[in-house]
Amino acid sequence: MDLDATVRRRAGVTLVELRVANEAAEPRRVRVESELDGPLWYPRRHGDAAPGWDDEGYTGRVPADGRLALGFASPADPVEPPATVACAGRADEAGETTPADVVADLGDPRPPRDAVAPSTADSPAPPVSDTAAGGATERPRGADGAPPREGDVAVPRVPDAVAGWLDELERDGPGPDDRAALDAVAERVAALRR
Repeated sequence: MDLDATVRRRAGVTLVELRVANEAAEPRRVRVESELDGPLWYPRRHGDAAPGWDDEGYTGRVPADGRLALGFASPADPVEPPATVACAGRADEAGETTPADVVADLGDPRPPRDAVAPSTADSPAPPVSDTAAGGATERPRGADGAPPREGDVAVPRVPDAVAGWLDELERDGPGPDDRAALDAVAERVAALRR
């Protein structure tokens, strides 16, 4: 069982990336333990430890002739090696397969982040339209999504197509053609304001 590690230190946090390689023709069960002298910050899903993780390290399976990628962080200073393979054996030697083993073998079921529209749960509540004044304006909702209160300031409404385009540029960063398009839009806006 081969263990390859990359360690980086950023803003007082040690980030560890691990790759466990299994050259055997059958799946292997593996236990990888942190060697850092501090708490282990492992991946979480919905607040719970991701399958296979505990306070000391990771237990799971590496596919036949395959690799397993893992990562964790810690406030502890880096050490070499940052982790070790505490034990490895045939997958069937470790006893009965648990649901966590099955989930770990399947991997992450979610589609790639860039293939999914942003979640509305993470977005602020939509503003309330205010067309009584005859203009297309919005009154922002509070952070809790509550309707606007007396005295809230009206904000001009950006058309959905334009807002979507700008959101995409903010998320992905503008490319050379996008920069030219932004300049052209800025010139048109300036001309309309005159």
